[in-house]
Amino acid sequence: MRKMDKLRYPIGSFEFGKTYSPAQTREHIQVIERLPSELKKILRKIGRSHFDLSYRPGGWTARQIVHHLADAHMNAFIRMKMALTEPTPVIKPYEQDLWAQTADVVEMPVKVSVRLLSALHKRWVALLESLSEEDLEKGYFHPERNAIVLLPEAIALCAWHSQHHLAHLSIIAQKAADEKAAKQPKKDNKKLMSSMKTLSPASESEKARLSSSTKQAVGSVSQQSNDVEERPKMTRAEAIAKARAARLAKLAEQRRKAGGEEEVKPKMTRAEA
Repeated sequence: MRKMDKLRYPIGSFEFGKTYSPAQTREHIQVIERLPSELKKILRKIGRSHFDLSYRPGGWTARQIVHHLADAHMNAFIRMKMALTEPTPVIKPYEQDLWAQTADVVEMPVKVSVRLLSALHKRWVALLESLSEEDLEKGYFHPERNAIVLLPEAIALCAWHSQHHLAHLSIIAQKAADEKAAKQPKKDNKKLMSSMKTLSPASESEKARLSSSTKQAVGSVSQQSNDVEERPKMTRAEAIAKARAARLAKLAEQRRKAGGEEEVKPKMTRAEA
């Protein structure tokens, strides 16, 4: 399969004319039932900013696919109800490519059709699970195919249709992830540059403030040094006399506390003598 065909039919094309067992039909109904929840999950991966991204050149965007699912499944639901209530009704085909270009598609938020599909599939699955063996023998006539489509085949077609477009959305989700990854290094570089600016040299005002504080600190130390230098130094004799007076005062205090009255005359040190 060529690359473009692989993008167009990622799970392969549907094969008409096959027969299906009741077990296979139940599996197809379960696929239809799961579509709304799986659709929500994959749309979260794509992200709102990438809803107008396409899965292939010339293909539908994610927005168009979601609205197309609502259009197609509303038609399918009505066709099946007609088959159940009318004798082999002739269904009316529609131009799906043109439907995907109307204003309710290109200008409408995807959440509108997501909600529509959630409600529609609840009713649709309730109808399909109620089908009897006799009901499964009914069908409708498709004028474009010029054939009768029995309900088991119609159900299988809708299950394939669900998975077919979910696969398209998965391709878009991967493209969106690749775009985000490509932009991430640029964001990291911006963060790095911002951090480097934070660590850059201080501004001129900050430099001036720091310079002023430094000058004040140096001036304070210098003033203290000057105060020390301005005090006159004692001679050696003055220092000895001061020390002797301090010793006499200490001995007198000790004597007083001891209750003695005798005057204490300490011997002079060699330096005092």
